[in-house]
Amino acid sequence: MPDDPRAAARRARGDDEGIALLEELAGEADAPATAFAELGAAWYRRYDRTGDPMSMARAELTMREALRRQAPAPAPVMWLSNLGMLLVRRAERFRDATVLDEAVTLLREATQADPGRFAGHANLGLALLRRLENRRDLSSLDEALAAHRKALELTDDPGRRARVLANLANMHQAAFEQTGEVGQLDAAVEHHRAAVETVPEDDPALPGCCAGLARVLVDRSTGTGDHTVLLESLRLLDRALSGTPEDDPDRPLYLAQQAIAYRVAFARTGDTGALDAAVTRWREALRLLPDDHADRLVHRANLATALRNRYEFAGDAAALDESVRLLRAVVRETAADDPELTDHRAALANSLHRGGVAAADPALLREAADLLHLAEQASAGSPFRRARHRANRGSVLLATAQLTAAEEDLYAAREVLTEVLDRAGPDEPVLAEGLRNLAAVHQLLGDQPAAVAAFARLIGTAPAPVLSRALAAQQLGHLLARDGDAQGALAAFGTAVSLLDLVAWVGLGRDDQERLLAQFGGLASAAAACALSLGQSDTAVEVLEQGRGVLYAQALSLRSGGDVARDRAPELTERLTALHALLDPAAPPEPGPVPWSRQEAAVARDRLIDEIREVDATFLRPPGLAELRDLVGERCVAIVNVSPYRCDAILLTGGRTHVVPLSGLGLDDVRAHARSLLAEPAAALTGLLPWLWDTTVGPILDRMTELGLAPDGGTPSVWWLPTGPMSYLPLHAVARHRVVSSYTPTLRALDAGDTVPGGPAVVVAMPETAGHPALPRAVPESEAVRDILGPETIVVSRGEATRMRVAELLREASVVHFACHATTDHERPSDSHLVLADGRLRVRDLIALRPPAGGRTLAYLSACSTATTGARLPDENIHLASALRLAGFAGVVATLWPVPDIVAARATTATFGALSTLPSPDAVHACVRQLHDRYPRRPAMWAGLVHVGPGGTGMVRP
Repeated sequence: MPDDPRAAARRARGDDEGIALLEELAGEADAPATAFAELGAAWYRRYDRTGDPMSMARAELTMREALRRQAPAPAPVMWLSNLGMLLVRRAERFRDATVLDEAVTLLREATQADPGRFAGHANLGLALLRRLENRRDLSSLDEALAAHRKALELTDDPGRRARVLANLANMHQAAFEQTGEVGQLDAAVEHHRAAVETVPEDDPALPGCCAGLARVLVDRSTGTGDHTVLLESLRLLDRALSGTPEDDPDRPLYLAQQAIAYRVAFARTGDTGALDAAVTRWREALRLLPDDHADRLVHRANLATALRNRYEFAGDAAALDESVRLLRAVVRETAADDPELTDHRAALANSLHRGGVAAADPALLREAADLLHLAEQASAGSPFRRARHRANRGSVLLATAQLTAAEEDLYAAREVLTEVLDRAGPDEPVLAEGLRNLAAVHQLLGDQPAAVAAFARLIGTAPAPVLSRALAAQQLGHLLARDGDAQGALAAFGTAVSLLDLVAWVGLGRDDQERLLAQFGGLASAAAACALSLGQSDTAVEVLEQGRGVLYAQALSLRSGGDVARDRAPELTERLTALHALLDPAAPPEPGPVPWSRQEAAVARDRLIDEIREVDATFLRPPGLAELRDLVGERCVAIVNVSPYRCDAILLTGGRTHVVPLSGLGLDDVRAHARSLLAEPAAALTGLLPWLWDTTVGPILDRMTELGLAPDGGTPSVWWLPTGPMSYLPLHAVARHRVVSSYTPTLRALDAGDTVPGGPAVVVAMPETAGHPALPRAVPESEAVRDILGPETIVVSRGEATRMRVAELLREASVVHFACHATTDHERPSDSHLVLADGRLRVRDLIALRPPAGGRTLAYLSACSTATTGARLPDENIHLASALRLAGFAGVVATLWPVPDIVAARATTATFGALSTLPSPDAVHACVRQLHDRYPRRPAMWAGLVHVGPGGTGMVRP
């Protein structure tokens, strides 16, 4: 039959007019098989262009008609190949694995008929890959690998080679997902990298190659804990998406892969921005997918998992409810023979597990255990998958036993978890959660040696998330301490302390760092208590310094270290300085949901520090006792350590360490007094101050006298360093008759730096603030301060006192005075703030200030509760006073609770008046005594005024 020229011109595009002409030709009574083959190819091209399922169905119908009419003569290779690939696409589009056997048969025939044709081997390899992925059956793995390798031999075209390399990598990755064999994963990475390097920049296959490499790098990161490759995967997916228009049918796939990478990033680091981004990407992928697309079920299931994670870290009950609803629908809508049903059931079980614990509902936990048992049975052919489902079932059984006290569930949990973990290799993901749960089971059964062994194994599992390892070390420490094994407890606690800097990784945002550190309250104090029980007072000092003020120390490290190793590794330290500039809180945030440039800088910093330590082993490591003693110098520092195991004071002075056991002090009592003080200072102080003298301050000062540290006729100075809830109590107020008191967040914070005034004095006054009571004394107070400091003092008040203006002045100020309102945020202490004309000047804003070259002398906070840390993180000392200390002010005057406006003004006048002749600690001490004499029966008026920092030798007045 002659070819219609109009149809020949249009069929290559598969447009409607061309298809209509081909339909007309195929409709003739004597139309040959060729006409149907050409029509089928046109419909196929139309499907490729539009994604229209009807076009796929018409293509299959006409292709089959072509083969029927051609029989019994052999079908042309192209016809076999086209129908075979159409069936592969049908399996991909509708998750219809039933057609893959036929597709493989057709493509085998095509390859056998023309063994030298590149497309035949490439297409057969893809069909075998899809069958392996759908059935999780590795029986055709060797044939599939051979087909891909043969295809590579038959082409030199870069684009074609890249596509085959990507499919070859996908084959190895599918084998890894079934077997857990790391060698398969390594091969997948190798071939995907080759594909990305091979594909031309303008080739439409580039996004797919980038996405493929990203996917396998996510698997590698999950198995090894390597954050670097995870960041690489996210950059690759950004590249894939940037080259893929919104109407491209592959865009939802790339979005979903990026969502998976974001979720893994959250699991590795605790970055909640990454989890939010994962939820957003899955929702966007679902928006773009057609309603009948088979991948919708998988994306909904993955979205539900991310929502469960949101509940786990934020307690978002609505997210958990949505997770359960989504997964119940997914399980209901998934075909019984769909291999994804197993994972969907397991995901539903995990969400039901969380819901059952939250609602104390054993029925939900039983349902979860049953679903996981089904998942185990369905994964019998894949030990790797079975182990994951079995470990999760052990976790559910443990939760059930904890809820119902049913011993049979506890023993079942032990059996299940023991069997899984005995078979697990050293790098398997089930180890972290499984070992933690097994340790809990052994504890409940009273088998302490087994619990210790499980915790120890988890601590030593390097690929496990650092948070899991640190929590395990903390739990092990408490387990051993309660059993009287101080030596073992100290070792475990010390391991946990050493991991805190990684838990609150510098690549994370401040809110995530605080949230993660909140899980380690009292850790350093417990470690110090164990050290003191062993007579190791020096170790106690070191572990307290390393395990408290972690974020404070991080901020210091980002602003130091360059000079230490510059002579020995100048090039490396220059690079480190540049990275620190990116990580400094003052650096502008990267736009977008997750600041990947910050995380990449943090990874590069970690590696660079390791390089520098090859030439300077001590570089940026936690300071040892000798260095800490140098910082203390001739001062007397009283560390007041409170823990469940014992309470002590440690006196550091003149290179000596003295321990003062505080036998009358108990952690529970300290907590109770702290709660009362935070709730109602005036009422709490009546009973608190005598108790504080009897249990704490009196024994410490008596010991100082015995040691000759408080000689008669003089008023010695003490720097208080309280731990835990003791941080809220006014030690200085009780000691006012015998010592001059200051506080320091950490020993490292005693480094005063340059305290020679080099900048202006700044006074900020806010007599009226919207939403707050008026402060009528603010302006007279600020004028009095200006008169003392001199006429060059810069005063900003009312509407002039904006955040931008005040921050600008603070960059160079050597003295600053605030007379305004302040608010303590107990849940997010970095959001504690001073209230200015246009909003909040927060802790996180103040810590971004770098000390000027000339140094700073004093910051005076005539505002409420500016030395009160957040309730979740007392040992981090995150408050306005410590933030200004970090900004370089040698002394900071602040308050522990609200003080009336008139009293605050009197305190300011008294302190600044004394500063003409006294250093700032002595001036505050004199002020407290004056206020006490004025309000002897009202300690709330005077006991809350504190001095923070080493203070300077120079006076405030220029």
